[in-house]
Amino acid sequence: MGTLLDILQSVIIGGMIFLMLLFFNFNMHSVSEDVISNTQVQSDIVAISSILENDFIKIGYHETGDEKIQVAKLNEIKFLSDIDNNGTVDSIKYYLSDTLEVKETTNPSDKNLYRKLNNSHHQVVGRVIDFSLTYYDSTGNLLSYSQLLNSSARKKISEIGMNLNIESAIMLEEKYSASKWNKKIRIKNLN
Repeated sequence: MGTLLDILQSVIIGGMIFLMLLFFNFNMHSVSEDVISNTQVQSDIVAISSILENDFIKIGYHETGDEKIQVAKLNEIKFLSDIDNNGTVDSIKYYLSDTLEVKETTNPSDKNLYRKLNNSHHQVVGRVIDFSLTYYDSTGNLLSYSQLLNSSARKKISEIGMNLNIESAIMLEEKYSASKWNKKIRIKNLN
């Protein structure tokens, strides 16, 4: 009878250890998925922000005319610059799609951030949930979007604030991994 009791206790303890290992394995899988998702979102935001910074710092480079920034809206900007430093001034446009254009992900908030160089077909810079711009004059005053419809008001732009929000393409544990990036750049070629 004692041997049977010892075997029963061993089975119970072994079962508990097996369940603990199973639970531990499940948690490790969940944590690793979360880490991979967060790493991907961080990697995406670094890649997109470096492209934006590289282009925005060059706004007006080698452009001698008055209309260096041609469009200045909340989710869209078009400017002139010798972006590739080849002696020819290029037209660069950034703009945001709507959510209906993105069908590759399950995230309903995903939009494409487009970059168009001259008359070429637009390129997708990345998948974002928000890309917004704010514009400031040389004294740091915020310029309203309604003002910026006028080309003389766009000449006053000295700084541009960029806001970028990204979420993961898939939901994990009922949430999307997210990352935000904000930067205010003083454009030296505008003054």
